[in-house]
Amino acid sequence: MSAKIRADRSRGDGDDEYKAFLVFLECLKPGEKLAASVRILRQLLDVRNTQVLGWSVQQRALNPQALCDAANQMSSEVCRWEQEYFGLVRGMDCGGVIQFYRDLQAKLEAPPAHVAYLCLGRGAGWHKLTPGILIARHLSLPEYTNFRKKYGLAAIEEERLRRNEHLRRFDRQDFVFPKSRKVIAEGERAVFPLGWVRVAFREDEPPMRVPGASKTSVTLPPRPEGRSVEDHAPQGPQAPPVPQRNPHVVEAETLIRTLKLQEVKSQLQAVAAAIGRCPAEEQDRLVGLFRARQEEMTLKPKEITANMESLAKRLQAAPRGEG
Repeated sequence: MSAKIRADRSRGDGDDEYKAFLVFLECLKPGEKLAASVRILRQLLDVRNTQVLGWSVQQRALNPQALCDAANQMSSEVCRWEQEYFGLVRGMDCGGVIQFYRDLQAKLEAPPAHVAYLCLGRGAGWHKLTPGILIARHLSLPEYTNFRKKYGLAAIEEERLRRNEHLRRFDRQDFVFPKSRKVIAEGERAVFPLGWVRVAFREDEPPMRVPGASKTSVTLPPRPEGRSVEDHAPQGPQAPPVPQRNPHVVEAETLIRTLKLQEVKSQLQAVAAAIGRCPAEEQDRLVGLFRARQEEMTLKPKEITANMESLAKRLQAAPRGEG
């Protein structure tokens, strides 16, 4: 989903919306349990060794509880950040996600010993996997804008802004970063964020095993206390099922829509192969989508023409798609 929330936390015009393409992710079901070992080499924490390494007092005090405290402090800040974000969303039902973060925030106020709440994996987002919130909180708005320009964080180069009137009217730096979120949706309702786990450290204990599991398989400490997707299921009439789509078409659309400016030429063969696997009646539309994606990225007309000609040649040589 993408929200029109400006960098100063004011609202942009119009309602917010889901992006017009599907994202397929391989996810663990809520409540799945995994187990693993974490080994801290205590000899590295010896005073003499830490002095050689130049470690601070805080670094020397490394232990599972210190890790949990640091993780929970960051997660608590993430909860506040996300409640602020979803509270500003307009025209979409985000009540389930907001309630999830309220419940998690309450747990983080007094977490059990040796327990950490973390957000991991795809869908977690830049602000959960980096010190991004810390940077955003401690820089002024102009400083943060310059930071985004320098590191290419949804920032558009000055040259592209000068060449494209649409980009001048809709500069992404005017909006909060990150601007979008990946959520589990049921119909039009955003019901659950992705990636949150509850990690419990048990010192000097081997990982617990699931009966019948192989030696290489792992299982996670107790089921997360937060509500699951099923708890957020809407009451009353269910939304109509989503029509089945050809997986080759979905794959080609996703590849084209996620192309980055510097990838266009290097991905021409992959785009041609993906379109070539699609039914013949879909191929013209996908070729048009490829052109539109290049125009959206403000490639020069000459470059677009050359890429389209190269794509056409590759499509002629590619096997024909399904009928």
